[in-house]
Amino acid sequence: KLIQTLEKNILHLKNEQRLCIELFYLKDTSYKDIMRQTGLSLNEIKSHIQNGKLNLKKMMTQKILNDSEVIDYADACAGTLAMSPTSFNPYKVGIELFRNIEYRWDRGQFGKEWNECTDIAQRKNWDKKTMLGREKIFQVRRDYNDVMFIDEFLTEEFCVENKMFVYKFNQRTGQYELDTRNFPAVKKQFLFQLTNFGQPIITVENANYKNRGELFLRHVYEGVEMQGNYMEETLKNLQKIWKRPVHICTTVDNKEQIIGYDGKEFTHSEAS
Repeated sequence: KLIQTLEKNILHLKNEQRLCIELFYLKDTSYKDIMRQTGLSLNEIKSHIQNGKLNLKKMMTQKILNDSEVIDYADACAGTLAMSPTSFNPYKVGIELFRNIEYRWDRGQFGKEWNECTDIAQRKNWDKKTMLGREKIFQVRRDYNDVMFIDEFLTEEFCVENKMFVYKFNQRTGQYELDTRNFPAVKKQFLFQLTNFGQPIITVENANYKNRGELFLRHVYEGVEMQGNYMEETLKNLQKIWKRPVHICTTVDNKEQIIGYDGKEFTHSEAS
């Protein structure tokens, strides 16, 4: 019922907002195809989608739904924005970053004077009453893609405030454990998830490894180790397809290792 209500009220949006939302969310159309069909630029499409979602939210919470339906709507939104302590939810991070941008630009917490201020108490109470937050949000939506957005506005203070840390999979315990609170590492991992959707980058290095027709792969290590159980299951499936042993060179505990599977057992050796 909630989905039907959403689809019905999309019709009340402005033409460009309705069209972009229908194509992107209801018809699963890529940005590239939307650009081709509508003649709009990528930034215009993203702006129409964002503004349309804001207008839909206002309609759904203030003008259309009854009390029980508002609760259902809020519950659905909460599920979308939920974030596990061991992972990054880009929707949640994005919302919090926009809130942070509005807060900072409303108080003038930007520019040369702000960046050069090292007094903790002064930064905490900094308020120039500039009230430019909403204007800055729309400017960001118009001019920044996802990677540029994170690279520019994900600050160390934001990470500390939102308890964003890097977790590492412990193969011995089978659990993720806190690896670092180091801000550059947090930012690097989040940017990596955005640029490759969190999937490891693996290249084929040799299809005749050791002149025995074996497959040799290399994991492009970006500071995030592969999860051991997933890697092993993938090697098993590859070996079934390749019909010969398969190997992958990856980084484990800051050391390069070659992990192989011959159809019966796994081998581990240090990379030379």
